[in-house]
Amino acid sequence: MTSTLPDHDAADRVRQSLTFLSGVIREMNPAGHKAIPANPDRFNLLARSTFVGCRICQLPGHSSANINNSAACRAALLSLIGFWEDVAAHLSFLFQNCERFTKAVQENKPTYEMRLDVGGLKGGDLEDVLVERLTRAWLKFVAHFSRIRAKANAMLMKEELERYEALAAGVNGLLLDGLTRK
Repeated sequence: MTSTLPDHDAADRVRQSLTFLSGVIREMNPAGHKAIPANPDRFNLLARSTFVGCRICQLPGHSSANINNSAACRAALLSLIGFWEDVAAHLSFLFQNCERFTKAVQENKPTYEMRLDVGGLKGGDLEDVLVERLTRAWLKFVAHFSRIRAKANAMLMKEELERYEALAAGVNGLLLDGLTRK
């Protein structure tokens, strides 16, 4: 009887990770998004459709006048990096422990256009949908960070930039046909 407990626990953790990622995807839909908190922490600010963002970091929810006084920008960027660190942990766990998720990652075909988040969305199994939509969101994040990289270098400390670099290497390796793919 005790030999079934680890399998049950693993299956439960897989369900929890799939549920977490499903919630992330739901929040990226305008009908499912949450309001931006006053002090965002581990929050996906890029999931909010907005035409007015901060002049410095282009993220919604705050406004900074110049890069020398941009504590709100720094907090927003760290919140976004923390959000993706949480997502990356679930992605990695599922890749290692869920055969259907691993297959969805291996069959994922990321494109340059995905970063624009235009065009039709992929349907199919839950894992296929999650991988495709998370890939779109990841590419949107990476493109955004690339656009503001010089400003981010000025706002973030060395350790915080290293967090981003480690995150980017891990998620790129997983979702963008990199290190963990054959």
